[in-house]
Amino acid sequence: MLLVVWWIPESPRYYVARDQPEKALAILAKYHANGNAHDEVVQLEFAEITSALALERSFKVSFSFIDFLKTPGNRRRLYIIVAIGLFSQWSGNGLVSYYANIIYNQIGITDPDTQLVINGGLTTYSLVTNLFFCFFVDKWGRRPIFLASTVGMLVSFVIWTILSARLDIKPDGPNLAPGILTMIFLYYLFYNLK
Repeated sequence: MLLVVWWIPESPRYYVARDQPEKALAILAKYHANGNAHDEVVQLEFAEITSALALERSFKVSFSFIDFLKTPGNRRRLYIIVAIGLFSQWSGNGLVSYYANIIYNQIGITDPDTQLVINGGLTTYSLVTNLFFCFFVDKWGRRPIFLASTVGMLVSFVIWTILSARLDIKPDGPNLAPGILTMIFLYYLFYNLK
């Protein structure tokens, strides 16, 4: 990408902001109307860009990242943004994403074909559950879904960890592989909920 960035044209908004509307119109026409600058869509987009920039100039308000720290409400919002980003990365999904074969080997599933079937099933399961849950976001609400997802991931991950620890303590004991696999799928059910 860095090698070809010099040949990528600037955005129409950039050209309008720099008082070069003819270049902006040419870009819009080239990419949205096969070079026809009088196309209705091109004219509408150009009008939207110019009116948005005019509105921004009329307010003459500059924004900076320091605004996040100026008020208690903004600091709280910044904290929530950072926390959600961090906790989403620390949710545990990387354990299966990156170390699935190690987990399967530890629980006694060493056949590569069986591991492939489990991974394919987990991916298909994730697709189906994501498609299912996407229809209920407006009905259930984002906050309850997020909270249920977080609590569900925590509980299933704790049970998964306990089962894995019991298997490490007594490898010749009862077969805990089905329970661990169930917890992996249950974990992904709640992960796909959010």
